[in-house]
Amino acid sequence: MSSEIDTLKLELQPFIKRSVTTGPGNAPGTTLVDATLVEAVNFWNGSWLLLRTGTHAGQVRRVTAFAAGTVTLDHTVGGQIIAGAQYVMLLRIPVDIIAGGGLKADLRQVLGQGADIAPGNELLTEDTGLNTNPERWMQDHHWECDQVTVTPAGAPGQQNLGVVVPAGVTRRIRVLHVRHAGTNNTVVTLLIAGGAVKRSWDIPAQTTRVIPSEDGWSFTAGQQPAVQTSDVTGGSTYVGAEGVQA
Repeated sequence: MSSEIDTLKLELQPFIKRSVTTGPGNAPGTTLVDATLVEAVNFWNGSWLLLRTGTHAGQVRRVTAFAAGTVTLDHTVGGQIIAGAQYVMLLRIPVDIIAGGGLKADLRQVLGQGADIAPGNELLTEDTGLNTNPERWMQDHHWECDQVTVTPAGAPGQQNLGVVVPAGVTRRIRVLHVRHAGTNNTVVTLLIAGGAVKRSWDIPAQTTRVIPSEDGWSFTAGQQPAVQTSDVTGGSTYVGAEGVQA
């Protein structure tokens, strides 16, 4: 049974109906009867009932079906609802006040979870397909390589950024850190070693640049990220990279 303060917290949530039951629900405690429910069949499906008075005051039950002709709601089991019981229809239920028992099991069913949400058992989402915390995902799949030094110009000075991309993953370089110590301007080129050029940038003499990409320059399994410079007169060019690999 929820406490009174929990019940009040629920009442502060957005609601779409307050009403009073006009007849008793069935003995197993899976129906609610209210003659004022005139909406279309299944209109209330997925909503939550908060019982305010009666034997089961403070309970919350999920609506599973609504038969408009009989003004009857089917809901998760919890004991018979008497006639004259006040209730509130909620759009959602805050997870922080859910206690154990049938309600938690019902919520697990709605969310498709076999157990409590915890590390290793995050909710699946359409955007990442893995977990609901983008920052954590970035940390779990962070990739970076040691700084490389480009001394000769062009292909002879090519330096690899990290190892070849392993099978089954894609590496996205999201930031390049470039420090050009040369006395002439140079062009820094990011490319697939022995293959296509991804991007190139003009870098003034004796400057440092941080070059970002929101989505990242993509390298697939078996490809080797690399960098070259066009001029190293008077000093070398130093390049580091970081991103994600998953």
